[in-house]
Parts: sequence; C-alpha cells; structure tokens
Amino acid sequence: MTKNSRPEGAPNFALLALLLSACSMPMPMPDAGRGRGYDGGITDRFPVLPNAKATKVVVGATFACALTTTQTVRCWGASGQTSDPTRPFGFLGSAVDFPRVPMPIDVPDLNGVIDIDASVSHVCVVLGNGSVSCWGANDWAKLGVELPEDGGVRIGDRFTPQTVNGVSGATKVVTGERHTCALLSSGGVKCWGGDFNSQLLNQSTENMRSGRPLDMPGITGATELAAYASQTCAAVPTGVKCWGQGPVNGSTEAMAPFTVPLTGVTGLAINRTANCAIAAGAAKCWGQTDQGLLGNGSDTGELEPRMPVQVSGATQGVTSITRQCAVISGAVKCWGRDGRYLGNGTDKGSALPVDVLAVSGATQVSSNIEVSCAVANGGQVWCWGDNLHGAVGNGIDVVESGLRYFSTPQRVLSFE
Repeated sequence: MTKNSRPEGAPNFALLALLLSACSMPMPMPDAGRGRGYDGGITDRFPVLPNAKATKVVVGATFACALTTTQTVRCWGASGQTSDPTRPFGFLGSAVDFPRVPMPIDVPDLNGVIDIDASVSHVCVVLGNGSVSCWGANDWAKLGVELPEDGGVRIGDRFTPQTVNGVSGATKVVTGERHTCALLSSGGVKCWGGDFNSQLLNQSTENMRSGRPLDMPGITGATELAAYASQTCAAVPTGVKCWGQGPVNGSTEAMAPFTVPLTGVTGLAINRTANCAIAAGAAKCWGQTDQGLLGNGSDTGELEPRMPVQVSGATQGVTSITRQCAVISGAVKCWGRDGRYLGNGTDKGSALPVDVLAVSGATQVSSNIEVSCAVANGGQVWCWGDNLHGAVGNGIDVVESGLRYFSTPQRVLSFE
C-alpha cells in the first residue's frame, strides 16, 4: 500500500471534506502528504513547500503567483503545457512536465523581486536593480524577445525568467494579453509586444509588434500603471491616461490616449469592459455596465456612464482594487454578473459589491478570468473560483476529486 492509498471499502474522508467545501464551507488545510493527482500523487512530484509569507498575489488566466517577504516567487496552476508534452511554455517559472500543479512551487534562481504581474500566458517581475524579467509565451514579442519579420509567433517562449533588454529604473510592471509595460522611476512608461490595437501607441513596425521596449510619448509624471487585454492606463498629474483598445471614456474602440478626470489615484485596474481606480481612498469605475462590473448596481448593457461612477459602499478605506474586487478596510468585496467568482458561497451574480467569506485582514486582491486571490492575515493567500487548472492552489486536483468550482475562499498551501 502506498502512502496515498487507503484500504478498499474505507470511507474517503478527504473527499467528504471537499464536498462540504463545495457547499460553501471553507475547506480544512490538506495534510502535506495527501495532495493527490496523476500517477499516485502530485505531492510525490511537487512536495508541499515550507510556509512563507506573501506580500502580493497575481492571477493569470489559469494560474497564479505570489511574491514573498523574502523577495522570491511561488506559482501554481496550469503549467502552460501545449499539445506537445516535450514543449511546455513554463507559466510557473520552470519547465514543468505536468499539465497543472494545484499547489505552489518555487520559481528557481529568482531573488530580489520587488514587483510582479501576470496575464493570460506570461509573468513579469521587477528586480531590486530596476530591471525586468519575464517568462511564459512570447507571442507578439511580449517577453521582450524579438520575433523574425516573417512571423514565428511562438519563437522566444521562455520556461524560466529572462531579462528584458532596454529597461532600467523600473518600479512596477504590468502585463496585457499580448503586451507588457513598465513604470519607471522617472515617471515615464516603456511598453513592448503587440501594437495591433495601439498598445504601443502605433510606434511599431509594419508587423505591429516590437520586442524592444519603447517609450510611451506623452506619458510623464506617472505614479500608477495597469494593463489588461489590449489596454494600458497610467495615473498622471492631470488624471488617468488610457490607450489601446478598451473601455476608454465608455468606448471599446478608442485607440488614442484619453484622460479620465480622476486625481489622487493610488491604484488602477483594467477589465475588457470596465476600468476601476482608487482615488482619494474611494473606488470608482467607468465603462460598460452589461456585466455589472461598475459596482454601482447598474447592469443595463449600455455604454454609460462615460465618466467614473462611485462603487457602492466603497467611498473610503479602499487599499487595493482589481477587475471586480476591492479591499475595503481589510475586508474583500466583489461584484459582477458571474457569481461563481464572487467568493460569497453562491453562484448568483451581483451588480453591487458582496462580502467575500472567510477572508479578514486583507491587504491586496487580484483576479482574472477564472480565479480571484487575496493576501490576508499577515501573509496568507486565499483563492476562490474555477479550479480546473489548479489555480485555487489548495492542493486539490480536479481529476481525482471531481470538484471544480470553489465558491468560498480556499487557503493556498505553503503560505502562513
């Protein structure tokens, strides 16, 4: 009998605990030797790491990563493996030969990290010396690796972190679906990758991409930066300047920079249909209303309001904001049409913010297509949503458990 097996006919207490969790009860932490998956056990391949404290968590489309107090990075979820098992992308910062890892693993040989961001298929970090390193898929040269003029969109994928040439003095990095940008200590912004929707302000060659970081003209004095899909926004002294394709001034087709009249901005978040900001401690959003992502109770589908509106109940004490969630005085609240990702134990959507259960003392929140995560209680990481690829990080593999959605937050392994 192996350490992960049980006598025939014996009750599967771990599975019973998981079923209770799926019914909106917070799940107990799995024992370090009982995380299971393919070939007899995921922990046989990826042992549960010693506990660390997180300072920031970021969520990609099907994976997540966290920055620790020791300036290292841990990632979990989809490894980015393609149909060719010998050629993984390496979303998790190493050449993992396994399709998903539902518990954190270390990104090897990466130290001195001060910021991190993740998008659909790549991750980038800022190091203490002001340089930027990235890994994952290099489509449209978003890792900073130039592509040949005749195509080769898959050339330059990186399993492990690689330095982006041409960036210095970086303080923050943000990742769109096919582009990347860095905020510089000078207040300027450099971007690289795809330019097909004016992500680089139409400065690229006829191939609509650049692996070489380019200065964004007209962006000076920036203090905050965010990116998502094909859009980027920067907080500057005159307001919030956004460019690319996204909900700029209520229009999903705007390609040139537009200034949103918000000052005192300390946080930015971008979605495909709505953008949000923290301004003077309050959460405000603008863009389309059809997904309930403005957080003001509107769900009409119109392209109004064209100017920022107040997120209900978020008039002060907002310290972190993401595409549909915010930290308000240590509590996490989420909103939007798809209730599976609101973390309140139901599958019912809400155009008004609802309380995320089981999470207190939160300092930061991040969300993407399938999963939301928060740093809370002095360094723990909690995630909720779709665990098809292991991005919830609780050590549970969907293949064996049959459990895919977690409507209440689950504590991610290896963070105390």
